[in-house]
Amino acid sequence: MGVRSLILSPHVELLTEGKRLLLAGGWCHTPKFLKTLDEMGYEFDTLRYPWDDRQKYRNDFYLIISLYEYYLSKLSANLSRLNSNCWTEREWRVLIGPALYTLISHLFEKWRIAQALREESDFELNISFGFEPYYFTKSYTRELVPDSQEYNHYILTKAIRAVGVPSDRIIYYKFVQENGKTRDSNEEKKPPTMERLKSSLVRLLCTSILSIGNSLKTKLVVAETYLPKWAEFFIAISCGGIPLIRVPSVRRQWRPETALRENLQLPNSIPGQDSNLTKYISESLRELLPTFILEGFPYLQRTLESSKLPRSASVIYTANAFQFNELFQLYIVQQIYNNSAKLIIGQHGGVTGILYWSFGEMHQKLIADRFLSWGASSTDRKTKKTFVFQNLGKQISPRSDGGLLLTTVPMRIFHHKGGAWPVGANQSELFLREQLMFYRALPRRIQKMTTLRIFSAMDKVFQSNYVDRWLTEFPDISIDPSVEKIDGALRVSRIFVYTYNSTGYLESIALDFPTVIFWNEEYFESSPAYSKSLAQLEEVGIFHRSALECTKFLAEIWDNVPSWWNSKAVMDVRRSFCSDFCQPAGFDGIFKLRRHLVF
Repeated sequence: MGVRSLILSPHVELLTEGKRLLLAGGWCHTPKFLKTLDEMGYEFDTLRYPWDDRQKYRNDFYLIISLYEYYLSKLSANLSRLNSNCWTEREWRVLIGPALYTLISHLFEKWRIAQALREESDFELNISFGFEPYYFTKSYTRELVPDSQEYNHYILTKAIRAVGVPSDRIIYYKFVQENGKTRDSNEEKKPPTMERLKSSLVRLLCTSILSIGNSLKTKLVVAETYLPKWAEFFIAISCGGIPLIRVPSVRRQWRPETALRENLQLPNSIPGQDSNLTKYISESLRELLPTFILEGFPYLQRTLESSKLPRSASVIYTANAFQFNELFQLYIVQQIYNNSAKLIIGQHGGVTGILYWSFGEMHQKLIADRFLSWGASSTDRKTKKTFVFQNLGKQISPRSDGGLLLTTVPMRIFHHKGGAWPVGANQSELFLREQLMFYRALPRRIQKMTTLRIFSAMDKVFQSNYVDRWLTEFPDISIDPSVEKIDGALRVSRIFVYTYNSTGYLESIALDFPTVIFWNEEYFESSPAYSKSLAQLEEVGIFHRSALECTKFLAEIWDNVPSWWNSKAVMDVRRSFCSDFCQPAGFDGIFKLRRHLVF
């Protein structure tokens, strides 16, 4: 039969003369690549993705967390030594936690794939090494996205070497990417002229407000809370603080410095872990840690020192600026360190208390002194129940003769962070098939009144190919690319259908907007408390465990949605659900919220 050639990414340059291939994962199943393989007569198998075993995925999540905590401790000590400061582990967690976890999560997933490859016996591997040193080293946490085929190819190559695939199975040859250059500038990335002009005007207004705040010795800083701007102003000013109209950030890029990175004292072994895994993670972190952590850190400090951000904050309240804005994260750390400031984090999205496991929720509660949920309870004393922030002051009523608003999302074909969501290309494909099945089964008269809301730009970045698949099967479907806020689309709809376990349906149910939800619980595992609530939603037709069950129910209620939604049974369940997970933003909500901002 001959030896199979292992293909790590869908590049035709990797194809060899042999006609039998082993594809490393479903991410190789791009339409263009599959067409090429068919035209050239290749036969192929695809390696089974290790985390298609969801129990293994869940177990590995907690293993990744343990590795993350170990490396966080080591890096915190290293960085305090290099920067001559006395920050605690919690303070370093605020600044580098999201970046560190993301990298370790990426690296560990590739290690698992490499382990599965090691069990295959009849393959040879073509490894590309045409990338310049530090080509994949980014500057900021928000750049640590896994959506590049080349990035995944590169990390998987490192993992295969580390896991111990016999060297006689590896064939080296040079495959240089087009535009394969390292970033060679330490200058700021300049936005377009009009954007710079708008930014200058906003910056002037922000500087004026911040100057006033500093002169008044501001105690409360309010930034990116998801509340309306008027609510941020009211809360801040009534508590003797200031709202940040725009949270300052930096765009500068830095070259990685080998000497500085070699000075990191990272472990070659961890008790209870494979030493090859430890070496692989340590070596990869030295290379891939974002430059804001090392090379850019002095610049961040200087920029913060020259900024107008209040120097005397005792409370900082945000729902978003704690994770992808390194300058503001540094500000939080310095206020905690210098002033013993308290950090209050408002719920960022719809997973709090809902998903079985989630790094985001775990991280937020670890770094915050107080956590404001939309309604989810917790045994910890940090968590306080409030309301859905986005809904404050908002009222949206359904249109009796309106259409169906079907909202879905592209699922990444590459693993990113870790949580009870679909992971990897295979589960992304299964998720899409269920969405298509749902629409296919709808009565034609409802199809004609359906709008598909899907983030088209995200679909292109993720290479998930959802929009093309929808249009190929249903050329006449109306698509809303999710550019505008959803409010307008809801106002011309009679019912909202949501297909994944996240934020949108919590907002619509809290708004008392007729809502139906469905997803496959095999890859949207719920927390025990939430599972009980889902069962109650299922009893009254709000939640469905399959696409076909959902379409059947919609066909039954379509001509009289208000009669179903306003029935006593549905309203009782809705009120109970809102109380537990998504409390409505009543008139007095802002006053209740204000009480939680005082220590």
